[in-house]
Amino acid sequence: MFKTRAGYSVLVVAAAVAAVFALAAIDSAYAAQRKSVRWATSQVGSYGYMVAASMTKIAEAALGGEYTVTVQPYSSPTVSMKAMMDGNGEISYTADIGMTEFHQRAGGFKGYQPKMPEIVHTWYAYPMESMMAVAAKHADKFKCWRDFSGKPVFYTNAGFMNWLNYQRIYKVLGYNFKHVQIDLKSNADAMQSGSIVGSGVYTTAGRSLPAYWKETEISTDIRVVNPCPDEVAKIKAAGLAVVEVNPKAAFSKSVGPSTLMGVAILFGYNVRADMPEDVVYKLLTAFYKNRDDLAKSDPGFTPMAKDFVGMQAQGINANPDIPVHPGLARFLKEQKAWTTSGRSRAPSKRVNDTFGRQSSPLRRGPHKGGSMLIDRIRSHVNIGNLIFALSLVFSVWLIWYFYTGSGGSLELAARLIPFALVLQLLYNYRRGYLYQRLPPAVKPCPRRALHRDLRLCVRLLPVRI
Repeated sequence: MFKTRAGYSVLVVAAAVAAVFALAAIDSAYAAQRKSVRWATSQVGSYGYMVAASMTKIAEAALGGEYTVTVQPYSSPTVSMKAMMDGNGEISYTADIGMTEFHQRAGGFKGYQPKMPEIVHTWYAYPMESMMAVAAKHADKFKCWRDFSGKPVFYTNAGFMNWLNYQRIYKVLGYNFKHVQIDLKSNADAMQSGSIVGSGVYTTAGRSLPAYWKETEISTDIRVVNPCPDEVAKIKAAGLAVVEVNPKAAFSKSVGPSTLMGVAILFGYNVRADMPEDVVYKLLTAFYKNRDDLAKSDPGFTPMAKDFVGMQAQGINANPDIPVHPGLARFLKEQKAWTTSGRSRAPSKRVNDTFGRQSSPLRRGPHKGGSMLIDRIRSHVNIGNLIFALSLVFSVWLIWYFYTGSGGSLELAARLIPFALVLQLLYNYRRGYLYQRLPPAVKPCPRRALHRDLRLCVRLLPVRI
């Protein structure tokens, strides 16, 4: 009798321990299921970094808690683009001019060969306007942009998209681009001391200043220098946009001219071609739904809120030879702004089908309730949820046994050991080291880093009878 009770107790203790592991598996299934999206941006203090940091909660909510979004600052957008295409990120801060340089392998991308799939059009968020500013006490020395030619100027951080824009402008005007690199926090002191004669200033959508320029205008008086009429004519003749900026909307005090003139560029956050279509589509849909709230929280989003789709078309048309991500194309199809012939219903929303060479064929986004339901079901079919379901069955079975004693300890062990084995196999498969010693021909197909699901390869091997 004592031996029977002892054996019974051992089985009960073993079952209890298994229950603890099963309950722990429920939490770890969710934790391990969360995949990482690394958002590469420019350095801390830049506008690009601030926007990315403010978008993480919206992005995580859009992806249903399946992804953890982390912001990773780099010295410049050029460096962040390279980091993403070398596998050290999934989203990168960029601009139309940066995409052009990469496509042409010019500037910072000369001789560069990505280790991963290339960057593609994904999401364009706001325009910026590049301008020139000087310390107020030196303003009488600068009447046009030609007065900065060959003189030490801080044209924002080297490699920044505005820095590239100034290079592009100076090339058009035939001026000598002499850049002096300084720390962002020393911008005001450098202008006051004369170590630089001027500094490139930029606004977002004609409204928002980057953090370091907000500090600069508080600590010192500045004057913005507009390009002269002949310079504006040359810039426009080169196909660049010169836009008017209301100084009262961007600066807290007078900066000289009643109307400022800036050369515009379009900024965005693009991904590699291998990012899953559903991920990009969900992100774009969430950004579109929240566009008005984004504009209220940051005026820089105002143009995007007014014409979200048109801004995406503008970004694509700036570099029409660069592929479009299938997730963006799916979103544009739903907005009726996509045509395979390159013509659309509105000139501002013209989008070309240029991604087919590198991406899989598009499927039209869901328009009916049935297909939306199927997409929702598919989004939940993955290994993490299977582990959760099996762990839940395991736990409920143990709780029922402890409550009723039904079947006895031997039956309990016989029934639940297969569950424990299956759970262990699923854990090992998800961690990527299942059957490492087997030859590649009989291993499961490799899984994408961001898209681990249950669609495994099935290989038909010859069988001898």
